[in-house]
Amino acid sequence: MTLARIERKPTPTPSPTPPPIHAISPVRSNSVPTTAPVVVPQPAGKAAHKETIKHLGANRVKPPKTLNTKPIWDTVAPTPGQGAGAGKGAGAGSLGEGTQGSGTGSTGTGAGGGGAPCGAVDFSARGPAVYNAKTGFFERSNVTAIVHYADGSSESVPLDWTWRFKTEEFDPFNPSSSAPMFFQFPPVAQRASEPPAVQYIMQNSKAYGGTKLNADCPNIPPPPTAHP
Repeated sequence: MTLARIERKPTPTPSPTPPPIHAISPVRSNSVPTTAPVVVPQPAGKAAHKETIKHLGANRVKPPKTLNTKPIWDTVAPTPGQGAGAGKGAGAGSLGEGTQGSGTGSTGTGAGGGGAPCGAVDFSARGPAVYNAKTGFFERSNVTAIVHYADGSSESVPLDWTWRFKTEEFDPFNPSSSAPMFFQFPPVAQRASEPPAVQYIMQNSKAYGGTKLNADCPNIPPPPTAHP
């Protein structure tokens, strides 16, 4: 027969003793968080487009004089036929009278400067011309005409057709351009329907765009300068 004995044994002590476990608390602060201000960039200021006013020129720019001022019949040797014709009195007289009679100016039979009607025309436009790649021109559709009449009254009328310039240097409204101010006629199809002020400009403008008006009148103001 087998016998079993029950014995009491002491509880084993762990070695080494583990450290006590402490709860980790979050760090708190009484300070109020601050954020950097957001700076929104402001657009830089830009000046408004200036309105340029140009006075319509009276005459086309004259070509420079050449050194040889003799008539062509004095410098070119005539052929026998020309010499015989010029030797006759009738031929020579008709040649001289024709030259004097068809000349322009106060001494000829043409219209002189003193006989021009009294008045003036100015044109204004804002901003630069816009280049049109289809036409190859710098274009303006914002030209306004200011008509000064002989009695001192004036009238302003916006022009309803496009003005075209080959380059910016040919644009008289360009501040850096020294081009003369010439009137550009409206398309032929709409000329009859233009208002009276435009009709007045067309009647008193030459084919190349110069004016036939005499601006040196007491009631006509001097040409204005550009203003913003």
